[in-house]
Amino acid sequence: MIFPGAKYGEEPAGYYACANVFVFPSRTDTFGLVMLESVASGTPVAAHPVAGPPDVLKSQVTGVMRYDLGVAIAQAERLDRQACREEALRLGWGSISDQFLHALVPIDCDRLPAVKEAQWRNQAIPV
Repeated sequence: MIFPGAKYGEEPAGYYACANVFVFPSRTDTFGLVMLESVASGTPVAAHPVAGPPDVLKSQVTGVMRYDLGVAIAQAERLDRQACREEALRLGWGSISDQFLHALVPIDCDRLPAVKEAQWRNQAIPV
C-alpha cells in the first residue's frame, strides 16, 4: 500500500490510473465521489457494503463490496480494468438523467391541487 498524501488538480488521476485497486474504507460516507474517479480511470474499488458504495459501484464489474476489506481487495484485483472503464463511460449524463426520471413517482391525484397551490405561492413576487 502506498499513501502519497494529499493530491490536487489533475495529479490524483495518475494515482487512480496506476493503482491496482482503490480501497474505500468509509462506512459512513453517503456517496464517495472518489469511487467514481477511480472507476473512471479503470481502477476497481474495494469497499464495505454499506450506504453509498452500492449506489456507485456495479458489483463484480467496477468494484467488490465486502465487510472484510482484505477479501474485497483480493477480489477487486481480479476484475477486468477495461470492463471497469467501459462501465464508467456508460454512465454519462444521459444515463444518469434517465435513472433520475425513472425514479420519479407520480403525485397522488388527491394531493395535486395542494401541490399546485404551493408552487404558485412559492413563485409569487412579494409586493
